[in-house]
Amino acid sequence: MAFRTVLLVSVLGFVSATKYSGAYRKAMAEPLHPSCVHITCADIECLAPFTLTRSEGQCCAICYAPDNVVALDRHTALQGNNPYAREVHAAAPTTCAGAKCFHQPCMSGYTLGHVQGRCCESCVPGR
Repeated sequence: MAFRTVLLVSVLGFVSATKYSGAYRKAMAEPLHPSCVHITCADIECLAPFTLTRSEGQCCAICYAPDNVVALDRHTALQGNNPYAREVHAAAPTTCAGAKCFHQPCMSGYTLGHVQGRCCESCVPGR
């Protein structure tokens, strides 16, 4: 019986040691917050220049690179009128005042029209 227990503990230790890659085990080396104990994290690999990192307060490691290494997309809103914006449909309820509508592309067999109760144009079966 003692041999079975030792064998079971050894197997479980081997499985837990080989479950994740070396980089992942290193990133997860710090003690976890108690709320993270029952969370299973993915065994992820990072492509350069990203590195596997787990910050304080995070349960799972993420791929991270500082801003000076990977440029962020800091786009801004369109300047001027939005070419995709549309007015509220003429048959829309008065409760639609201030609603924002956008161009609605319709698939074959459908055309732009109005569906009662909606604020914006909708694709309706072609007429």
